[in-house]
Amino acid sequence: MPLTRDAMLVVEGGLRIDDFSGGGFQLRARNACSLADACRKHTRRLQLKLHDIGPDFVARLRQVLTGYLGGRASVTLYGYRNQTAQADLELGEDWRVDAIPDLLRAVRALPGVQAARLRIVKQPD
Repeated sequence: MPLTRDAMLVVEGGLRIDDFSGGGFQLRARNACSLADACRKHTRRLQLKLHDIGPDFVARLRQVLTGYLGGRASVTLYGYRNQTAQADLELGEDWRVDAIPDLLRAVRALPGVQAARLRIVKQPD
């Protein structure tokens, strides 16, 4: 995905004090990408904390995730409860998503989602 104006960037590189130009900082970038691309690359889990979900929650969740399926991040539900049981669940392979900020906003809007966060793990190069 190309970089665009006014988009948030994730920059990898080094930061050091720049004594030459008056004591500011100097950033030497090795790589730059959009926030969405960094999330796609490094997010390992979408974590949803649930509270008081309705019987149609799973269908609504599946509908929200539809446009994001096929990624590398697993989906974990904390506090899932029905009439007979309560559990924390990691959903199966067919629920894996491209965990980008747009998806995070969408799942936070679902009734019963108390909190949502991305578990990001930067792998060494």
